Amino acid sequence: MAERTSSLKAMVTSPVSSLFLVLTAWMSASTPVLAVCRPEYRKRPTHTACQRPAPWCKVNASGVDAAERTLILKLHNDYRSQVAQGRLPGFPAAADMQELLWDDEMADVAQALASLCVPPGGRLEHDKVEDRFTTRFKTTGQNLGLQFSSHPVTGPDWKPVVDGWFNEYVDYPPNFVAGFPRNPTRKPTGHFTQVIWAKSRYVGCGYAYYIATGTALPHMRKYTCNYYDGGNVVTRPVYQSGATCSACPSSTQCDRSTGLCDCQSSLSPYCAGAPSGQQGTSWLSWLVAVVAVVFVLAMLGAGAFFLRQRYLARSSSAPSDPTGGTTGG
Repeated sequence: MAERTSSLKAMVTSPVSSLFLVLTAWMSASTPVLAVCRPEYRKRPTHTACQRPAPWCKVNASGVDAAERTLILKLHNDYRSQVAQGRLPGFPAAADMQELLWDDEMADVAQALASLCVPPGGRLEHDKVEDRFTTRFKTTGQNLGLQFSSHPVTGPDWKPVVDGWFNEYVDYPPNFVAGFPRNPTRKPTGHFTQVIWAKSRYVGCGYAYYIATGTALPHMRKYTCNYYDGGNVVTRPVYQSGATCSACPSSTQCDRSTGLCDCQSSLSPYCAGAPSGQQGTSWLSWLVAVVAVVFVLAMLGAGAFFLRQRYLARSSSAPSDPTGGTTGG
Protein backbone atom coordinates (compact mmCIF):
# COMPACT_ATOMS: atom_id res chain seq x y z
CA MET A 1 0.00 0.00 0.00
CA ALA A 2 1.06 3.61 -0.47
CA GLU A 3 0.75 6.64 1.69
CA ARG A 4 -0.60 9.69 -0.05
CA THR A 5 2.12 11.80 -1.57
CA SER A 6 3.51 14.63 0.53
CA SER A 7 5.84 17.42 -0.64
CA LEU A 8 9.44 17.88 0.52
CA LYS A 9 10.81 21.39 1.00
CA ALA A 10 14.42 21.56 2.15
CA MET A 11 17.54 23.63 1.58
CA VAL A 12 20.55 21.53 0.63
CA THR A 13 24.22 22.39 0.30
CA SER A 14 25.50 19.73 -2.09
CA PRO A 15 24.24 17.39 -4.85
CA VAL A 16 24.98 14.35 -2.68
CA SER A 17 22.96 15.64 0.29
CA SER A 18 20.17 16.67 -2.08
CA LEU A 19 19.97 13.20 -3.52
CA PHE A 20 20.06 11.71 -0.03
CA LEU A 21 17.14 13.86 1.17
CA VAL A 22 15.03 13.16 -1.89
CA LEU A 23 15.73 9.44 -1.57
CA THR A 24 14.86 9.52 2.13
CA ALA A 25 11.52 11.13 1.32
CA TRP A 26 10.88 8.51 -1.34
CA MET A 27 11.67 5.67 1.06
CA SER A 28 9.26 7.09 3.65
CA ALA A 29 6.37 6.00 1.45
CA SER A 30 5.27 2.36 1.58
CA THR A 31 4.58 0.09 -1.39
CA PRO A 32 3.08 1.65 -4.54
CA VAL A 33 -0.64 2.36 -4.85
CA LEU A 34 -0.88 0.28 -8.01
CA ALA A 35 -0.91 -3.34 -6.92
CA VAL A 36 1.85 -5.72 -7.95
CA CYS A 37 0.66 -8.19 -10.57
CA ARG A 38 2.54 -11.12 -9.06
CA PRO A 39 3.43 -14.22 -11.10
CA GLU A 40 0.78 -16.18 -9.20
CA TYR A 41 -1.84 -13.61 -10.25
CA ARG A 42 -0.84 -13.67 -13.93
CA LYS A 43 -2.09 -17.23 -14.18
CA ARG A 44 -5.54 -15.61 -14.05
CA PRO A 45 -5.44 -12.55 -16.37
CA THR A 46 -8.61 -11.11 -14.84
CA HIS A 47 -7.08 -10.91 -11.36
CA THR A 48 -7.93 -7.52 -9.85
CA ALA A 49 -4.29 -6.67 -9.10
CA CYS A 50 -3.43 -7.08 -12.79
CA GLN A 51 -6.04 -4.56 -13.97
CA ARG A 52 -5.39 -0.87 -14.53
CA PRO A 53 -7.88 2.01 -14.31
CA ALA A 54 -9.66 3.18 -17.43
CA PRO A 55 -8.14 6.28 -19.14
CA TRP A 56 -10.96 8.47 -17.83
CA CYS A 57 -10.31 7.36 -14.23
CA LYS A 58 -7.99 9.96 -12.72
CA VAL A 59 -7.27 9.04 -9.11
CA ASN A 60 -6.26 12.15 -7.15
CA ALA A 61 -5.26 10.43 -3.90
CA SER A 62 -5.11 6.86 -2.73
CA GLY A 63 -3.73 4.45 -0.18
CA VAL A 64 -4.03 3.67 3.52
CA ASP A 65 -1.37 5.09 5.82
CA ALA A 66 -0.27 3.72 9.19
CA ALA A 67 -2.67 5.85 11.23
CA GLU A 68 -5.62 4.87 9.05
CA ARG A 69 -4.65 1.21 9.26
CA THR A 70 -4.66 1.47 13.05
CA LEU A 71 -8.07 3.15 12.96
CA ILE A 72 -9.56 0.51 10.65
CA LEU A 73 -8.38 -2.30 12.92
CA LYS A 74 -9.65 -0.52 16.02
CA LEU A 75 -13.09 0.11 14.54
CA HIS A 76 -13.47 -3.52 13.48
CA ASN A 77 -12.13 -5.02 16.69
CA ASP A 78 -14.15 -2.69 18.91
CA TYR A 79 -17.34 -3.84 17.19
CA ARG A 80 -16.25 -7.48 17.35
CA SER A 81 -15.54 -7.02 21.06
CA GLN A 82 -19.00 -5.53 21.57
CA VAL A 83 -20.58 -8.63 20.07
CA ALA A 84 -18.21 -11.06 21.79
CA GLN A 85 -19.02 -9.66 25.21
CA GLY A 86 -22.77 -9.68 24.60
CA ARG A 87 -23.06 -5.89 24.60
CA LEU A 88 -25.00 -5.65 21.33
CA PRO A 89 -28.70 -5.49 22.29
CA GLY A 90 -30.62 -8.60 21.30
CA PHE A 91 -27.56 -10.56 20.16
CA PRO A 92 -25.98 -13.42 22.13
CA ALA A 93 -22.35 -13.30 23.25
CA ALA A 94 -19.76 -14.94 20.99
CA ALA A 95 -17.64 -17.87 22.13
CA ASP A 96 -15.15 -17.78 19.24
CA MET A 97 -14.74 -14.17 18.05
CA GLN A 98 -11.18 -13.71 16.78
CA GLU A 99 -9.18 -10.49 16.81
CA LEU A 100 -8.55 -9.11 13.33
CA LEU A 101 -4.96 -8.57 12.18
CA TRP A 102 -3.74 -6.62 9.14
CA ASP A 103 -2.49 -8.32 5.97
CA ASP A 104 -0.46 -6.19 3.55
CA GLU A 105 -0.90 -8.32 0.45
CA MET A 106 -4.65 -8.51 0.90
CA ALA A 107 -4.66 -4.72 1.35
CA ASP A 108 -2.66 -4.41 -1.88
CA VAL A 109 -5.38 -6.30 -3.77
CA ALA A 110 -8.10 -4.28 -2.04
CA GLN A 111 -6.30 -1.10 -3.12
CA ALA A 112 -6.29 -2.30 -6.70
CA LEU A 113 -10.09 -2.53 -6.67
CA ALA A 114 -10.45 0.83 -4.92
CA SER A 115 -8.34 2.43 -7.64
CA LEU A 116 -10.63 1.08 -10.37
CA CYS A 117 -13.15 3.92 -10.43
CA VAL A 118 -16.88 3.31 -10.54
CA PRO A 119 -17.99 4.10 -14.14
CA PRO A 120 -20.08 7.28 -14.53
CA GLY A 121 -23.66 6.30 -13.85
CA GLY A 122 -22.48 2.83 -12.87
CA ARG A 123 -22.89 0.82 -9.69
CA LEU A 124 -20.46 -0.02 -6.92
CA GLU A 125 -19.68 -3.68 -7.60
CA HIS A 126 -17.57 -6.40 -6.01
CA ASP A 127 -14.88 -8.14 -7.98
CA LYS A 128 -15.11 -11.91 -8.29
CA VAL A 129 -13.82 -14.05 -5.44
CA GLU A 130 -11.63 -15.86 -7.97
CA ASP A 131 -10.02 -12.52 -8.94
CA ARG A 132 -8.96 -11.36 -5.48
CA PHE A 133 -6.97 -14.30 -4.09
CA THR A 134 -3.53 -13.72 -2.59
CA THR A 135 -0.50 -15.96 -2.31
CA ARG A 136 -1.63 -16.87 1.23
CA PHE A 137 -5.41 -16.81 0.96
CA LYS A 138 -7.41 -18.39 -1.87
CA THR A 139 -10.86 -17.09 -0.94
CA THR A 140 -11.61 -13.78 0.74
CA GLY A 141 -14.68 -11.79 1.75
CA GLN A 142 -15.21 -8.14 0.90
CA ASN A 143 -16.94 -4.94 2.03
CA LEU A 144 -17.24 -1.85 -0.16
CA GLY A 145 -18.16 1.75 0.51
CA LEU A 146 -18.64 4.89 -1.60
CA GLN A 147 -18.92 8.52 -0.51
CA PHE A 148 -19.71 11.32 -2.95
CA SER A 149 -19.73 15.09 -2.65
CA SER A 150 -20.30 18.22 -4.72
CA HIS A 151 -17.07 19.78 -3.42
CA PRO A 152 -13.46 18.63 -3.01
CA VAL A 153 -12.55 16.54 0.04
CA THR A 154 -9.37 16.44 2.07
CA GLY A 155 -8.93 12.72 2.68
CA PRO A 156 -10.57 9.43 3.66
CA ASP A 157 -13.16 9.25 6.42
CA TRP A 158 -13.14 5.61 7.50
CA LYS A 159 -15.21 5.88 10.67
CA PRO A 160 -18.64 6.54 9.11
CA VAL A 161 -17.91 3.84 6.52
CA VAL A 162 -17.20 1.08 9.06
CA ASP A 163 -19.95 2.44 11.35
CA GLY A 164 -22.40 2.18 8.46
CA TRP A 165 -21.42 -1.42 7.79
CA PHE A 166 -21.89 -2.40 11.41
CA ASN A 167 -25.14 -0.47 11.89
CA GLU A 168 -26.88 -2.84 9.49
CA TYR A 169 -27.34 -5.03 12.59
CA VAL A 170 -30.71 -3.32 13.18
CA ASP A 171 -32.07 -5.26 10.18
CA TYR A 172 -30.39 -8.60 10.94
CA PRO A 173 -32.41 -11.14 12.97
CA PRO A 174 -30.25 -12.27 15.93
CA ASN A 175 -31.34 -15.89 15.49
CA PHE A 176 -29.59 -15.90 12.10
CA VAL A 177 -26.15 -15.83 13.74
CA ALA A 178 -26.46 -19.62 14.02
CA GLY A 179 -26.45 -19.96 10.24
CA PHE A 180 -26.09 -17.39 7.47
CA PRO A 181 -29.41 -17.45 5.57
CA ARG A 182 -29.74 -18.73 2.02
CA ASN A 183 -32.14 -15.89 1.32
CA PRO A 184 -30.70 -12.74 2.93
CA THR A 185 -32.90 -10.13 4.53
CA ARG A 186 -34.66 -7.56 2.36
CA LYS A 187 -32.36 -4.78 3.51
CA PRO A 188 -28.57 -4.99 3.15
CA THR A 189 -26.96 -6.73 6.12
CA GLY A 190 -23.99 -8.51 4.57
CA HIS A 191 -21.54 -5.78 5.56
CA PHE A 192 -22.49 -6.23 9.21
CA THR A 193 -22.11 -10.00 9.14
CA GLN A 194 -18.70 -9.75 7.46
CA VAL A 195 -17.47 -7.25 10.07
CA ILE A 196 -18.39 -9.67 12.89
CA TRP A 197 -17.69 -12.98 11.11
CA ALA A 198 -15.94 -14.84 13.92
CA LYS A 199 -13.56 -16.91 11.79
CA SER A 200 -12.22 -13.88 9.90
CA ARG A 201 -8.64 -13.38 11.11
CA TYR A 202 -7.14 -10.89 8.66
CA VAL A 203 -8.25 -7.70 6.94
CA GLY A 204 -6.64 -5.46 4.34
CA CYS A 205 -8.16 -2.28 2.94
CA GLY A 206 -7.71 0.29 0.16
CA TYR A 207 -8.96 3.80 -0.59
CA ALA A 208 -9.12 6.06 -3.64
CA TYR A 209 -10.39 9.60 -4.25
CA TYR A 210 -11.25 10.59 -7.80
CA ILE A 211 -13.42 13.07 -9.69
CA ALA A 212 -16.16 11.66 -11.89
CA THR A 213 -17.78 13.39 -14.86
CA GLY A 214 -21.41 13.91 -15.79
CA THR A 215 -22.76 13.89 -12.23
CA ALA A 216 -23.87 16.54 -9.73
CA LEU A 217 -21.75 14.90 -7.01
CA PRO A 218 -18.45 14.28 -8.81
CA HIS A 219 -16.05 13.96 -5.88
CA MET A 220 -15.92 10.23 -5.15
CA ARG A 221 -14.22 8.34 -2.31
CA LYS A 222 -14.14 4.58 -2.75
CA TYR A 223 -13.36 2.19 0.11
CA THR A 224 -12.52 -1.52 -0.11
CA CYS A 225 -11.79 -4.06 2.64
CA ASN A 226 -10.97 -7.72 2.00
CA TYR A 227 -11.18 -10.38 4.73
CA TYR A 228 -9.86 -13.86 5.42
CA ASP A 229 -11.58 -16.14 6.28
CA GLY A 230 -14.27 -14.77 4.02
CA GLY A 231 -17.67 -14.41 5.66
CA ASN A 232 -21.28 -14.72 4.55
CA VAL A 233 -21.07 -18.39 3.65
CA VAL A 234 -24.58 -19.86 3.42
CA THR A 235 -25.56 -22.11 6.39
CA ARG A 236 -22.25 -21.38 8.20
CA PRO A 237 -22.55 -19.66 11.61
CA VAL A 238 -21.71 -15.97 11.76
CA TYR A 239 -20.28 -16.83 15.16
CA GLN A 240 -20.75 -19.49 17.83
CA SER A 241 -23.06 -18.35 20.59
CA GLY A 242 -21.90 -19.02 24.14
CA ALA A 243 -19.82 -17.71 27.00
CA THR A 244 -17.25 -15.19 25.82
CA CYS A 245 -13.99 -16.84 24.71
CA SER A 246 -15.24 -20.32 25.63
CA ALA A 247 -14.50 -21.68 22.14
CA CYS A 248 -11.33 -19.85 21.07
CA PRO A 249 -9.32 -21.73 18.39
CA SER A 250 -6.39 -23.74 19.76
CA SER A 251 -3.82 -21.34 18.28
CA THR A 252 -5.29 -18.37 20.17
CA GLN A 253 -5.91 -17.25 23.71
CA CYS A 254 -8.58 -15.07 25.31
CA ASP A 255 -7.99 -11.39 25.83
CA ARG A 256 -10.20 -10.83 28.86
CA SER A 257 -10.34 -7.08 28.31
CA THR A 258 -11.86 -7.39 24.83
CA GLY A 259 -13.39 -10.87 24.80
CA LEU A 260 -11.51 -11.59 21.57
CA CYS A 261 -9.37 -14.62 20.76
CA ASP A 262 -5.90 -13.28 19.98
CA CYS A 263 -2.29 -14.45 19.59
CA GLN A 264 -0.81 -16.97 21.99
CA SER A 265 2.64 -15.98 20.74
CA SER A 266 4.26 -14.48 17.66
CA LEU A 267 5.07 -18.03 16.51
CA SER A 268 1.52 -19.36 16.68
CA PRO A 269 -0.22 -20.29 13.40
CA TYR A 270 -2.67 -17.48 14.07
CA CYS A 271 0.04 -14.81 13.96
CA ALA A 272 2.80 -16.48 11.94
CA GLY A 273 3.73 -14.42 8.93
CA ALA A 274 1.62 -11.43 9.93
CA PRO A 275 2.83 -8.55 7.73
CA SER A 276 3.85 -5.00 8.56
CA GLY A 277 1.65 -3.40 11.11
CA GLN A 278 1.94 -6.66 13.05
CA GLN A 279 5.33 -8.34 12.66
CA GLY A 280 6.91 -8.36 9.21
CA THR A 281 7.37 -6.21 6.15
CA SER A 282 6.16 -6.87 2.61
CA TRP A 283 8.75 -8.21 0.18
CA LEU A 284 8.39 -5.19 -2.09
CA SER A 285 9.14 -2.80 0.76
CA TRP A 286 12.31 -4.77 1.52
CA LEU A 287 13.33 -4.71 -2.16
CA VAL A 288 12.78 -0.96 -2.38
CA ALA A 289 14.78 -0.43 0.81
CA VAL A 290 17.71 -2.57 -0.40
CA VAL A 291 17.87 -0.81 -3.78
CA ALA A 292 17.69 2.56 -2.06
CA VAL A 293 20.50 1.72 0.38
CA VAL A 294 22.73 0.49 -2.46
CA PHE A 295 22.01 3.69 -4.38
CA VAL A 296 22.84 5.89 -1.37
CA LEU A 297 26.11 4.04 -0.74
CA ALA A 298 27.07 4.37 -4.40
CA MET A 299 26.39 8.11 -4.38
CA LEU A 300 28.33 8.59 -1.14
CA GLY A 301 31.23 6.62 -2.60
CA ALA A 302 31.19 8.73 -5.75
CA GLY A 303 31.14 11.89 -3.65
CA ALA A 304 34.09 10.73 -1.55
CA PHE A 305 36.07 9.82 -4.69
CA PHE A 306 35.33 13.24 -6.20
CA LEU A 307 36.49 15.07 -3.05
CA ARG A 308 39.67 12.97 -2.87
CA GLN A 309 40.49 13.74 -6.51
CA ARG A 310 40.06 17.47 -5.87
CA TYR A 311 42.30 17.26 -2.80
CA LEU A 312 45.03 15.44 -4.72
CA ALA A 313 44.81 17.94 -7.57
CA ARG A 314 45.24 20.88 -5.18
CA SER A 315 48.16 19.19 -3.42
CA SER A 316 50.03 18.57 -6.66
CA SER A 317 49.65 22.20 -7.78
CA ALA A 318 50.84 23.78 -4.46
CA PRO A 319 54.42 25.40 -4.47
CA SER A 320 57.10 23.19 -2.92
CA ASP A 321 59.75 24.15 -0.30
CA PRO A 322 63.18 23.15 -1.71
CA THR A 323 64.83 23.10 1.74
CA GLY A 324 62.27 20.82 3.21
CA GLY A 325 62.04 23.13 6.24
CA THR A 326 59.73 25.87 7.39
CA THR A 327 60.00 29.58 6.87
CA GLY A 328 60.27 31.84 9.83
CA GLY A 329 59.37 35.42 10.42
